[in-house]
Amino acid sequence: MRDSSDRPVITSAQAERMARAIFAALGGIVEIGAVRATGTWALADTSVGEFLAPRQDDMRCLMEGVRAIGCFSDDIMIIADELGYFRDHDVSAASLLLWSDGIAGVPDLVGRLEGPSWCGACAVSAPISS
Repeated sequence: MRDSSDRPVITSAQAERMARAIFAALGGIVEIGAVRATGTWALADTSVGEFLAPRQDDMRCLMEGVRAIGCFSDDIMIIADELGYFRDHDVSAASLLLWSDGIAGVPDLVGRLEGPSWCGACAVSAPISS
């Protein structure tokens, strides 16, 4: 079935699933950007809020594009706010690993990634030493 603009009609449930997947992936990109902006790999020093503050116009433009391409309603776009990816929150090592798709490998002692002794080079080449 197609609407008057010849676009496929999708159900609200389908639109919600699509939006959640898009917002989650964009949230992962934001988290990666926030970590890179610190200049270190110390997650405790990462602030998603500080990273996004000077980029509000860019985020607004991006989200308008997502709305247009996905043909998302206001109700669907509210999901982005509800998920919280685009406001200040802690960035976890598990989240970064998820969004990296594990391309750097899964380091030994994953639970210690968020500790102060972790660095990107250690995660790829060797386990964290005690």
